[in-house]
Amino acid sequence: MKKIVLLIIILNLVSYSCNSDDDTNPRVYEDLWVLVKMSGTQPNSETTGDAMEWQEFYDFSDDTTFIKSRTRNNTTIEIFGVYKDSVVQGEAVLFLSYPEDNEIIGSCSGTPEEQLYFTSATTMISNWQACDGPALFYEKR
Repeated sequence: MKKIVLLIIILNLVSYSCNSDDDTNPRVYEDLWVLVKMSGTQPNSETTGDAMEWQEFYDFSDDTTFIKSRTRNNTTIEIFGVYKDSVVQGEAVLFLSYPEDNEIIGSCSGTPEEQLYFTSATTMISNWQACDGPALFYEKR
């Protein structure tokens, strides 16, 4: 009987760890992610490459820090932050936090935070369009 109880406990622990929503499976987001497409709220407002209003990238490190860089009108702004990966309603999400507010943070909450959603292992999109910001699409490089 003790062996059966022990087996049930072990199976429950394994099941819990496999179903945990705390981490995405492989850390597909590490490395460089480059803005490749943006679209606004107006029809036919999609732009790519050099036609975009700005150029931008995220560089994620495995120590949960990242750099965000945006170049607009020959001026580059870089900010640093930390990220947490999670799964929300079955979708892999990165929650980005910055130490202070900055004009290049695309936030819906008015706080120095952003969310990025993975659409595949090599593409992600920001959630800024949820609050009338542009839809920003990134590809892993």
